[in-house]
Amino acid sequence: MPRRDQALAVVVAVIWGCNFVAIHAGLTEVPPFLFLAIRFVLVAFPLVLFVPRPKASWQAVVAV
Repeated sequence: MPRRDQALAVVVAVIWGCNFVAIHAGLTEVPPFLFLAIRFVLVAFPLVLFVPRPKASWQAVVAV
């Protein structure tokens, strides 16, 4: 496995591990469903910026 792939795997593992600490700290201050909504918005916003718009109609996309 190339060094770049190994480094990316380590970065993913560190980010994933920090996620548990952030969830534990966040749930002590914020109610669970609000925390879930905040996490969803934080992930959805960059996703909208980077994922290209589908060529299908919105009705077909929503139906899926």
